[in-house]
Amino acid sequence: MNFFQRHLLPIAAAALLVVGGGVAGGYMWLSKRSGEKLQAELAAQERKNVAESKIARLRQTLAAALDNIAPLPDGVEASLDELANYAPLGSKDPDVLKWRTKVDEVRVLQTRLAAVDGASLDLAARQAARKDIQGYLGKVGGDDVSAQRWQKRLNELDTEEARLRTAAASFDAIDLKKGDRERLAPILVSLGALVPAEDAQLTKWNARAVEFDAKLAERRARIAPLDQKTAITERERAVFANALADLKVLIDDNDEDMRRWSAKLDTASRRVATLREQITAVVGQAPDLISKPKHDQVADKLTAYREAMGDEDPFAKDWLAAIAAAEKTAAGCRGRLETFATQAQGLLPNGVLGPFESNLRQLESLIHQGDAQVLEWDQLLRDSRRQLDQLRSDLAVLEPTDPRPVTAAAQADLTAKLARLAGKGGIDNERADVYRVRLAEEAKRIAALREALAPFARVEPVTPAMRSAYERLLIDVGRDDAEVGRATAKLIRVDDLMHRIGAIDRKEPVPEDLDRLFAAYEAQVGPQDPQLLAWRGKVLRINEARSALAVLDRRAPFVAEAVGAGLATLRELVGESDRAYVRWKAKADEVARLKASLARLPAVLAQSPAAQEAAHAELRRLVTALIGTEDEDVQAAARRQQELDGPPRPSWAVDGGRDAYGLWAAADLPGGRQRFRFVPPTRVVVGSPDSEAGRDSDELAVELILPRAFWIQETEVSQALWSALMGRDPSRFPARDPATQPVERISWDDTQAFVAALNGAAEGLGARLPLEAEWELAARAGNAAPWNLPADAVPDADGVGKVAWTRENAGGTPRALRARLPNGLGLFDLHGNVAEWVADAYGPWPTSTVTVEAPAAGSDSRVLRGGSWGDAWTKTRAANRIPAKRDLRTAYAGCRLVLDVDWGGAAPDGAAVLARAEQGAAKARTFTFGGWRVKLERDE
Repeated sequence: MNFFQRHLLPIAAAALLVVGGGVAGGYMWLSKRSGEKLQAELAAQERKNVAESKIARLRQTLAAALDNIAPLPDGVEASLDELANYAPLGSKDPDVLKWRTKVDEVRVLQTRLAAVDGASLDLAARQAARKDIQGYLGKVGGDDVSAQRWQKRLNELDTEEARLRTAAASFDAIDLKKGDRERLAPILVSLGALVPAEDAQLTKWNARAVEFDAKLAERRARIAPLDQKTAITERERAVFANALADLKVLIDDNDEDMRRWSAKLDTASRRVATLREQITAVVGQAPDLISKPKHDQVADKLTAYREAMGDEDPFAKDWLAAIAAAEKTAAGCRGRLETFATQAQGLLPNGVLGPFESNLRQLESLIHQGDAQVLEWDQLLRDSRRQLDQLRSDLAVLEPTDPRPVTAAAQADLTAKLARLAGKGGIDNERADVYRVRLAEEAKRIAALREALAPFARVEPVTPAMRSAYERLLIDVGRDDAEVGRATAKLIRVDDLMHRIGAIDRKEPVPEDLDRLFAAYEAQVGPQDPQLLAWRGKVLRINEARSALAVLDRRAPFVAEAVGAGLATLRELVGESDRAYVRWKAKADEVARLKASLARLPAVLAQSPAAQEAAHAELRRLVTALIGTEDEDVQAAARRQQELDGPPRPSWAVDGGRDAYGLWAAADLPGGRQRFRFVPPTRVVVGSPDSEAGRDSDELAVELILPRAFWIQETEVSQALWSALMGRDPSRFPARDPATQPVERISWDDTQAFVAALNGAAEGLGARLPLEAEWELAARAGNAAPWNLPADAVPDADGVGKVAWTRENAGGTPRALRARLPNGLGLFDLHGNVAEWVADAYGPWPTSTVTVEAPAAGSDSRVLRGGSWGDAWTKTRAANRIPAKRDLRTAYAGCRLVLDVDWGGAAPDGAAVLARAEQGAAKARTFTFGGWRVKLERDE
């Protein structure tokens, strides 16, 4: 809100009240009248009242602002324009004219005084400004902010002028230097802007500054040439030093030019001293001789020193004289060395070496390294010393204390070297005579060696002494010597024959032309040569060993001990690369391998088709290609293989074959088809070791012989088979499908009646209960462990539960047949489900190996084997025996059948297997053997 707005608000409010009151009264009056004329008159009157009210208000406000001495309010020009617009006379209104004149005069003064806010004002300008300020104050008064600012600014300029005069006057009492002059300059410039140019003090101070500048320029001009100088003589340095001293009066020490010039003069002064020090460091303080390398090293410094000091300087004179003396001395040394070298003819005499080296070293010290002539002389000196030393070293072999023999060629060489060394004065006469004596002795030694070669011309053994004499003479006279050549020829023949025949000693194949080689060797050394006799004896042993091993070249029984001894003898005599040894060893190894494989057959209880064919192939290989049918091991293996091949198909069999568990046959019995597994004759270890957990005292471990093969039922007797023969099922747990459930609650006596009924119903079957040893053999299936478990099972409740129904997994009842895994013979439930009656009476096992062909007697109790569904898993071990009364009937007991084997004639003797093997070369064909269909394939 501006000045006029603040002062007009009360007036406007009063006018509005007056006008409002009038209008309100008029309205009440006019309400009684009608017509447009009355309304127009009222409106005109209202406008007139408003205009008069505004004019009165504006005059009152402007009079308060412009008729008094006070600062012009903001917006005064706008208020004047508004008054001129409403006043009847407009801009010619007397008040408008009067007030506008004052406002214009104030604005003019403000414009002129605005210069005070700018740069410095000189004295005249400041005086004019003060006059304008007085006029300005007469119109607006002392409260005006601008007037106050301008007065303050003029006072500040007066103060600055006084300060500058004081600062300039401070230089009147000192001798000006460059730094003072530089500090005074801006003071004079600033003061010149505040005072007239003719001011006396300013004129004096400017004159002094000009005078200083002229003096400084003159003294600078005297030393300025120093900047262009690259080399300064001692005389020039003194002139410039004086000029620099004069200049120091006018310039401060820290002046950049002064420092540069002082440094350059100091450098020039130090340069002379440095050059002298550098030259002295190379040539010494007072040198007699200055070598060429040292001269070259200081040449530039010496030149610079002479330029600075002149040739009359005592140091320069001494140095130049020493250089000339060195050149003269070097020339003398060079001349003497040339004379020595010319007379030496490639080898300096021993007495010249010292003087030659002395001159050479002095010359080397005075000239540059790499001088071609000096290098040549140095090489001559070193070569001469080396040659003389080498001659002495070579001749040292002739010392009486040196045991080394001297060859003929060396004797000639040493004779010449001795003469050369003596001619150069390198050996004394007494020593030379000793060497000549030694040479004569060595000549006699070689003559004696020649006499020692005489036996080489005769037929007799070549002794070590003859070889030693030959080798020594070969060294002493060389291969070109005639006598050595004849001996060499014989030795080559003898050594060649020794090497070829020596294959016997090196365990290499014996040469096929051995007799011819023996004859040729005997022609050289005679029949009594020790080596020849030893070889003949060794050949006799070789032939004996070969004769013994010749049996391997035909099909014949294989005696391992005799063959092994023969091979060991032959390997010792001729080594492992002999062709006959390699052939015989290969056959012996193959036979041993095949026999070792077949030797495992007695422990085999069942063969898969592949295992059966592999065994027959091994027998076929032995019989047809290696050792024939007369070998005892082959015959034993054939007998066992015939047992494993099994009997002809039984008369009761309606089906049969061989699978991974061996041979099987099936019979149609009253209760349905039953499968039986073939078990060949064998040995079995029954009982358990002392360390077996749960072992009972009646489980004595003993090996028993079972000479009869038998067929054993794959499963326990089923309820269907029992009831079909016996007319009823005695089981406590009858099954919906009795063919799948074992019969139980049968006594041992019941089993005998059942077996009799079965044999009566099936003619030729020959059924019975298994012998106790047969049962344990079938349960173990060739395994010595308590259970015949799968490879991935461990002997605990879970592991045993994979093959047996026990208290832990049966659920309190017998379980279906074939529901657990079979053992290695393909038999089910030998462990657990129902315990199985065997044929024997209960009693202790034999204490030694015996043959078992009938049930044990001597007790009224019988034996249950295998444990049952109601027993803990630990009670189902293969060795566990349970004695029981023969009339005991329990839901835990059942049985399993075995059938006797009919071989269709004599017991297996292996003849059929050997006959089959001998037919191995025949083409594959099929034929019937013992009721079985057999296919043979040709072994190409």
